[in-house]
Amino acid sequence: MGTLVYIVPPIDAHAQRVREVLTREGFVLREFGETVPEDVSSVIFVLSLIEHPEHVLHMLETLPSSPQRDELYLVLTNREHISYLPRVLERGLGTVWFPEEAEEVIVHRVRAVLSTHERIYRTHRMRAMVPLYTLAQSFANMEDLNILLHRILDTAIREVGADRGSIMLLDDSQQVLYVAAAIGLPDQVMQQRQRVGEGIAGWVAKTRRPLILTEGQIPDFVHPWLRRRNAYSSLSIPMMHAGTLLGVLNLTKHPGRRPFLEGDAEMAGILAAQAAALIHGARLFVELQRAYRDLQQLDRLRTQIIDIAAHELRTPVTVIKGYLELLAEMDIPDIHPYLAPIMRHLGRLETLARDLFDLHTLRSLEKEPQPRLVNVSQWLQRDVLEPYRPLIQEKHLQLDLHIAPDARQLVLDPEHVGAILRHLISNAVKFTPAGGHVALQVQREQNEAIFYVDDSGPGIPEGERERVFQGFYQSEDVSTRQHEGLGIGLTLARALAHAHRGTIAIENSPLGGTRIVLRIPS
Repeated sequence: MGTLVYIVPPIDAHAQRVREVLTREGFVLREFGETVPEDVSSVIFVLSLIEHPEHVLHMLETLPSSPQRDELYLVLTNREHISYLPRVLERGLGTVWFPEEAEEVIVHRVRAVLSTHERIYRTHRMRAMVPLYTLAQSFANMEDLNILLHRILDTAIREVGADRGSIMLLDDSQQVLYVAAAIGLPDQVMQQRQRVGEGIAGWVAKTRRPLILTEGQIPDFVHPWLRRRNAYSSLSIPMMHAGTLLGVLNLTKHPGRRPFLEGDAEMAGILAAQAAALIHGARLFVELQRAYRDLQQLDRLRTQIIDIAAHELRTPVTVIKGYLELLAEMDIPDIHPYLAPIMRHLGRLETLARDLFDLHTLRSLEKEPQPRLVNVSQWLQRDVLEPYRPLIQEKHLQLDLHIAPDARQLVLDPEHVGAILRHLISNAVKFTPAGGHVALQVQREQNEAIFYVDDSGPGIPEGERERVFQGFYQSEDVSTRQHEGLGIGLTLARALAHAHRGTIAIENSPLGGTRIVLRIPS
């Protein structure tokens, strides 16, 4: 609805003139004493001290405060009664003019009140932002929400000129406010809880409106024993962030001090809004820390399980394999057809156990690469390709190995680089359909050995190429996937490559599937 204007009686000739001018200019005037509508943002009280200064002052002292809107005081006076001005203006913003001023000056003065009020509001906001900006800067190093709350409260008490105060946060699940920080109040205050809608803070939380209590103006909803204590002043402000109530800021003054005014509520409101944003951020920070600690604990448990599985699987796999090889050498009728599938599946189990062990040792990789001169063809045939020849033959895959003339001998760590290539070849053989094509090429560029592993499989979509290097990543649904494995081969390969100051990249293959490029210093 905008701005209302009240002419405070007695209405003398000067006040009547102001009423006529303001009505003509489009301002909404109401009779003094009428209820102010809820949607009014500003109220101007016009007081004439020219003929009845004492009576007007008495009216002013009984005028109720309303922190729900901006209340301004426009004072008509002359030099004879100008001494009354301080008593009027200490309640809030005002201005002065004399009876001889023209009508256009009256309109100008009214608009100047609103303009000045806006400037003062911006000044208050800037003033409030300075201490909170300092708080926000220091918050980057804060891990304790309690410390932040006490610093916010201390800042509010200092900036508004209060003597003590508290911050009550909302327990949204129970609709109860509890004291989270207090300064200058007895320890038992920290145990207080207040339901939304009950008491001062409860009323502020329910209505989401600030409330000023001054001498003789204690509302009925306040506890009776508190209403008997009239010699004090308090200010309660809702703490809102993004439309959500977080709590209530309560500030009080000792008896005998100047009570809180509308300007104090405005200042405290700005502080409360900015503080609510800090509290919201602090809560998110605490939740993220808790989630991170939970993830760390889960990761430790996963690591322990992997370590145990890696150690426990290796021994029985080795023993079973030894007995199977012994049985294969014995002349036992009709046993060999059964040994072949057992050996094949045992080989898969052995690969899984080796991957787990590689992952276990990789977490504490302290062994520096030990490069030496290597005959590349012999090394690749024996250590890299040989373990996968049974599966290559079973799937009728075409396997090509091409070594550039200047790469037939390289200086590298055959153990670690061999482990990387085994993971790459394993993936290529696994995902290439029967009758497909797998190729391994070796080239040399300056001080780098470059290995290209190509396949004619389905390929890896560009959006998933980085994700496949994440541990235990599976591109297929676990319950329906057709390819076995733990999903850690490429994770191990990249980690080992980095340990050698090398790189791994995924590209489209000329064979139609995936090309993985390994570069290792040589």
